[in-house]
Amino acid sequence: MIWDDTLTKRIIQGDKTAFEICYRQLSPFVYSAIYKVCQDKELSKDIVQETFITAYRKANELKHDTNMLAWLKRVAFNQTINTLKRQNRFDDDSEVQNKVDTSDSVETVVENERLFLFILSKVSLSERIILWLYFVEQYKHHEIAELMGKSLSYSKLVVSRTISSLKKSPALAEVINA
Repeated sequence: MIWDDTLTKRIIQGDKTAFEICYRQLSPFVYSAIYKVCQDKELSKDIVQETFITAYRKANELKHDTNMLAWLKRVAFNQTINTLKRQNRFDDDSEVQNKVDTSDSVETVVENERLFLFILSKVSLSERIILWLYFVEQYKHHEIAELMGKSLSYSKLVVSRTISSLKKSPALAEVINA
């Protein structure tokens, strides 16, 4: 995807045509990111719409050198998390303990896209969001904690425990050896 930075400047100035171009070019990428996290087509479509409405309202806050897709994804994930919280769709994560096992190398487990998508399909919604934000969007643990309304150690713990438990999964061995 090639983004024309002059469109960002036009969007900041309130150009509706530039924003429409932005929507047509970038909404599929935003939808894909949201869908991979929440795995609900209709909800993902709704969140994309809300994302672009929010982005349109806040466009004047952008800087001219802003990476538009990265900014839209950040708006989208904020919108996703807020929507899921309002709908009480997060699983009860009370079983997560306050202990982080750092002996496992997370990077060695997440070697390719197929493996990562398999992992996402086997975890809870809140774990899926945290893993997506951490590995794909490269959010820092403190940013994830802030978005999720949890402690800093919570994000670290979810990543570590989820990967540890999946390492022991026989289904994971099948995917790796396939």
